[in-house]
Amino acid sequence: MSLDERRIARFTCLAILHNFRKTTATTLDEAGLSARMIADLLGYARPSMTQDVYKGRNAVDTRVAAALEMRSGSPRQSWLRSKE
Repeated sequence: MSLDERRIARFTCLAILHNFRKTTATTLDEAGLSARMIADLLGYARPSMTQDVYKGRNAVDTRVAAALEMRSGSPRQSWLRSKE
């Protein structure tokens, strides 16, 4: 196996491991586990590392939408229809 082939194999292995850890962290986050619990499972001393690297980004939490709907007094779908 050439040096390039070994590098590609190593990168592929690391990418698969990262994807597995990311999926695990996201699944546990969605199940409501704390960042501390997830960090302990993944072997991080600081929960912030878990939050920065693995926890889902750009994920929309339905509680945010619900809170805004309650504050505005109008359901989201009504608001969207009025914008069309």
